[in-house]
Amino acid sequence: MKTPLKLCLAALSAALLLTGCSSVSPDESSSGGTAPVSSAAQQPVSSASPQGNFNPLTGEHNLPDAAVGKRPVSIMVSNIKKALPQYGLSKADICYEVLAEGGITRIMAVFSDYQSIPTVGPVRSVRDYFVDLASPHNTIFAHFGGSPKGYEVIKSRDIDNIDGITLLSAFQQDKQLAASKGREHSFFMTASTLKKGLDKKKYTTSGETPAAFKFADSPANATMGSETAGTIKVPYSGYCTATFDYDAATGKYKKGEFGAKHMDAGAGKQIAVQNVIVVKTSCTPVPGDKSGRIQVALSSGSGYYFTGGKATPINWKKGSDQKPFVFTDKSGNEISVAPGQTWVSVVSSGNTVSYS
Repeated sequence: MKTPLKLCLAALSAALLLTGCSSVSPDESSSGGTAPVSSAAQQPVSSASPQGNFNPLTGEHNLPDAAVGKRPVSIMVSNIKKALPQYGLSKADICYEVLAEGGITRIMAVFSDYQSIPTVGPVRSVRDYFVDLASPHNTIFAHFGGSPKGYEVIKSRDIDNIDGITLLSAFQQDKQLAASKGREHSFFMTASTLKKGLDKKKYTTSGETPAAFKFADSPANATMGSETAGTIKVPYSGYCTATFDYDAATGKYKKGEFGAKHMDAGAGKQIAVQNVIVVKTSCTPVPGDKSGRIQVALSSGSGYYFTGGKATPINWKKGSDQKPFVFTDKSGNEISVAPGQTWVSVVSSGNTVSYS
């Protein structure tokens, strides 16, 4: 396939031309279809004085000066085979992958610097629990459509959001993808189109962003269990299983999905992250929902933290939508997360996560 709208080039252009089209339905079928700061919001404890601006989403000291004091952006990305390849995920500071409906997952990519996001997409619709996951980061929420409950939560909580259904100019469409794969798989967001959306909505982009986790000052000082976890399998459903393979040379986990490498077409490389966090919880059908949508409990539960090729069984709690996750080991001590990018997999409690 051709690079969508020459998206890789478009992401570098400061003057992007948009292609208009009719909007898609906000609901898809299964085939397409400042917050209180807890102890998790601490900057890393270190005897040294790191140079550079602290990135609250990764724990690294590499945030550009222009992004200091600015709100992050979260963007919903489709994750079905027909929608591949995806763009921008390898550059996200945090990715949350959660079931949507019909066994498919959706990914919410969170970027600390909204002014320099890469081309991201294809962008799809929101579910209410993704808003819960995004709220502690104080993000501006970008999506293309939404479930009834997703829209209800956005409206009732007055979430700053950019929706392609009502603001098409904040997105760019690839007409070739629309013709070959369907219109719902053809919309992307870039830094320049996001700016158009922000200019139109006049949202406040300045704001505090609590640290996403309790960060260690270095990967070597992160919580690291004794169990080997060179290969991890995270089954979401019969349709979708994520894998993570540890690369000792880089210290990162390379992600796979659908039995293949999980690629970022825009960057031309496989997605790789420093941390993998598995959140196990109740994922049950929404009563009476004919599309098979689910409801996800985000109060407390168990899971795993993976970094450095090791596994640490954990407990987690979140509680309200505004509160961040707090992760503790089985002794009740809050874990220290390695600085770097993180992939958070939210899966059903009944699913068996394996590693070796």
